[in-house]
Amino acid sequence: MKLVSLILLLCQLTLGAHQARAGIRHTYLTWQADPSSSISVNVQTLHQPGQPPPQITVVYDTVLAAAPSAYRWASAATNVDPIDALPGRTVHSVVLHDLLPGQRYHYRVLSSQDAASRVYHFRTIHDEPKPLRFIAGGDMGIDENAQRLQAVAAAQNPQFALIGGDLAYANGDWSQTRVWDRWFDIWDSLMVTPSGNQIPIVAAIGNHEVRGGYAGNVQDAGPYLRFLPQSPTPYYERSIGPHMGLIVLDSGHLTPHAGVQTDWLRRALEGHSDRPLCLVAYHVPLFPGFRLPSGAMPSAGREFWQPLFEQYNITAALEHHDHIFKRTVLIRGDEETEDGILYLGDGAFGRPTKPVEGPRQVHLGRRWYLHKLESRGHFWRVDVDAAGASATFTALDEEGIEFDQVTRLAR
Repeated sequence: MKLVSLILLLCQLTLGAHQARAGIRHTYLTWQADPSSSISVNVQTLHQPGQPPPQITVVYDTVLAAAPSAYRWASAATNVDPIDALPGRTVHSVVLHDLLPGQRYHYRVLSSQDAASRVYHFRTIHDEPKPLRFIAGGDMGIDENAQRLQAVAAAQNPQFALIGGDLAYANGDWSQTRVWDRWFDIWDSLMVTPSGNQIPIVAAIGNHEVRGGYAGNVQDAGPYLRFLPQSPTPYYERSIGPHMGLIVLDSGHLTPHAGVQTDWLRRALEGHSDRPLCLVAYHVPLFPGFRLPSGAMPSAGREFWQPLFEQYNITAALEHHDHIFKRTVLIRGDEETEDGILYLGDGAFGRPTKPVEGPRQVHLGRRWYLHKLESRGHFWRVDVDAAGASATFTALDEEGIEFDQVTRLAR
């Protein structure tokens, strides 16, 4: 606890420095292509409204260099996105291609209107049999609970972070950009591995990314989609190393469960069918830990997605939204079976948790699908062994206590 408190104090000091600085405002990582051979460096800049944005270049190398001019490679922004709703703010995405798998890189951001950034570091994903570790959670926010959990998460030395929606809680509102600024400042300060590597963000869309929460259009989710460029659609897939497929879905926020997304899901699952492990992540659970399973979104998920999860025997589904800890029994159809699908959740990576006892919670005891349920903030640490024979899911709380664990074998 003393270490976590010290980290949080340093975070507060760093945030003050960020808020006083113009020019380069945020620098963070996502993926838009193969995680073994590419990375997307996203840079938000501030400049005088009405003037052209700065030109952004990333210099990078496998060897740490003393000066920006000594780095062997340089890439300019591949996409420059001035935000009309925020005059003077631009998102620059610099996609670095042809990287070596499993390699550590060092980089600096150069701006035509600002000094060179500090040195950042990242590591690409291996493309050969090696252990893989990442963390997964959702429903974060910016308060102290979220910061404590992020400090513990970064200490696990993950290769990326899978965030299942409801990141900053700005509700698709450009006037709440200060909330996103705070979220990115905290991420930049805390979500760094013990060896100093930035942790790439793999995000799913949630209701608090969208104005109105559900059935929105791209304008309703402007800050999320433009701050975190990952894919042309809010659902996408990635191959993570040689053994694992990862599919990220939109649980009704911009795209309905049925129709185009379900057709795409079938193709994505088929495309990963030769991989021993496949995880699916989304925001609203099919089997909620707290909210009623009869709701429109859980029902749609069970109708259109669950049969495909079962047909392709996915390793696990990562669910969020309910602000509670949950592990289900193995589910196939509407019953517990030995060959069923595991559903883990339910999004308590910072937000206050829902209670599990009381007069309004009596219905929770009648949910046949719940194996474990607890009012406890947490995230999941996911460990894939080098052979791809299993994935182990470990739940950790803000004290760093490992309080649940389950292993799923390759299909």
